[in-house]
Amino acid sequence: MRNSPLLEGPLSEYETRIRRLTVQMKLAGLDGILLSAPDNMRYFCGHRSIVWDSNVSMPGTLIVSADGRMRLAGSQSNNPTARMTACVEEDCYIAYFNGGTRKPGQPGSYREAILQAFRELGLENAKIGMEWGRGCRVRMIHADYEAIIAGMPNAVFTDASDTIWAIRGTKSPYELELLRKANAINAKLFEHAYARIIPGVTTERELYNSMAAEAYSLGCDGILEMDVRGHKSRYGLPNCPPSDQPIGSEAGTSIMIDGGPSYKGYISDIIRVGVVGKSTPEQERLYKIALEGHAVGMSMLRPGVLISDVVAAVDSFYEKAGVSYCNHTKGWIGHSIGLNVHEYPCLEEAEHTPLKAGMVMSMEPALDTPTAGTMCLEQNFAITEDGYELLSKTPTELFVVH
Repeated sequence: MRNSPLLEGPLSEYETRIRRLTVQMKLAGLDGILLSAPDNMRYFCGHRSIVWDSNVSMPGTLIVSADGRMRLAGSQSNNPTARMTACVEEDCYIAYFNGGTRKPGQPGSYREAILQAFRELGLENAKIGMEWGRGCRVRMIHADYEAIIAGMPNAVFTDASDTIWAIRGTKSPYELELLRKANAINAKLFEHAYARIIPGVTTERELYNSMAAEAYSLGCDGILEMDVRGHKSRYGLPNCPPSDQPIGSEAGTSIMIDGGPSYKGYISDIIRVGVVGKSTPEQERLYKIALEGHAVGMSMLRPGVLISDVVAAVDSFYEKAGVSYCNHTKGWIGHSIGLNVHEYPCLEEAEHTPLKAGMVMSMEPALDTPTAGTMCLEQNFAITEDGYELLSKTPTELFVVH
């Protein structure tokens, strides 16, 4: 591996990631793995490109053998950027022809470049892991995918998502510091937002745009399209983009803002709720219970505790509190977070994985009614050796907007 000019993090970070990957591959009986999703490329070798969002360009695909050898295959036009951003050795790039003068022996297509990579690594008869399972996506057109599978008749292809998340699911000290910075920016962002709302005037979209502008001014490199809901007609619409509708001016209108910015790709995702004028008795009661349920879940955060037990404790508290009828997140109270806003393992009842030091998660149990809106607190935290570190250090009381 090499320290390329635009490598995002320290070379030692990528060396450790590849070393952990090869350990997990051997445990899973994999001889090789194909990584094509932008987040996996960025994570395992550092490759970044502004055309990852393109439906035309093929910036690169990483193939890694169980002994740590690598090949990065991509288009000739994107090859210079790959060499500048990725930590792969100079002689391990395979650029397929897509313009200019074709070099002798140069593969003529993306699929040919991938097959050449497998041959160079001696993986023609191997067991190959693919991004097939939960939280993973293969980034290639179906025709190329079929041609690659057909071009490896003696290989066995299998899901490698558990192998990937076994590594990405626990964060390094380097990643934790980036997540702390993302959360520090987000804390200022929410204070900025609630201080600038003019009920009946400020639209949801204007509020989001203001938050996005502020996030970039504070040093972020991206921001989610946040869930901003500030009108009674918008209650009960989770994960809905902000509208051009003004924040409601009626007293007791709830405002929920969900999401956050990224710092060097690492995302903060929190929820803070506000009310216009004065909260209603129903909102006060439900928000108090929501905070208490959240605290129950947070009190269980330490290595060795089963994720399913954390979820069960929160749901059980809400049931005893008599609010199961509006427990909007029963059975699923959050998710891991990192280069993606939703990563694995999730905080869900079917997840019996024990918590481990280095896991970074977001807990967001929510109570929701048509009259109160969504009463919810979302916190980001990192599991430590003896408990947890709270990352989202933002006030938790209801914001009041006048």
